[in-house]
Amino acid sequence: MKKLAVRDRDALLLLNQAGESPLSIGVDLKLQYCIKTIIELNLRALDYEGSNGQTALHLAVIRRDVDILLMILKKKQTS
Repeated sequence: MKKLAVRDRDALLLLNQAGESPLSIGVDLKLQYCIKTIIELNLRALDYEGSNGQTALHLAVIRRDVDILLMILKKKQTS
């Protein structure tokens, strides 16, 4: 994933047919490495709102994943 994303960082903002971004899918599946990579390559992914208006931060809270929540908050503070 990282090799492809480095070539086209905007690809990390693309949506599937369900309106999900790669970051939102990563949060749903609790794929910390993928989430970290996406955030490092394109910070705009953090601001994406899905079809229901939820960001990755919302999804981390809903999933009750403290590690991902803290990762997102830390990255938002430094950006």
